[in-house]
Amino acid sequence: MNYQGVVRNFGQYTQQQLEQMKTDLGLTVSLDTLLFCATHYRVYERRDPYIDELRMIDALSQALETDVNALTPTEF
Repeated sequence: MNYQGVVRNFGQYTQQQLEQMKTDLGLTVSLDTLLFCATHYRVYERRDPYIDELRMIDALSQALETDVNALTPTEF
C-alpha cells in the first residue's frame, strides 16, 4: 500500500489547525472526533498518522452515522 503522507505534529494541533486540516483534506468527521484522534496518536501511538488513516477514520465515522449496524459483526 502506498501511503500519501504523514500529518506532522498532529497530536499538537489546535482546534483552528484541525478545522483547517479538515477542510484541506475534505473530511466530514466532527471536530470532537479529530481532537480525540489527536490525543490518541499523541498519548498511545506516539507517532503522527498517515493521511490515509485519517481518511479511513472519516469513512468509518460516516458509515456509523448513516447505519449503526454497518460495522456490527454478523458471525465469528
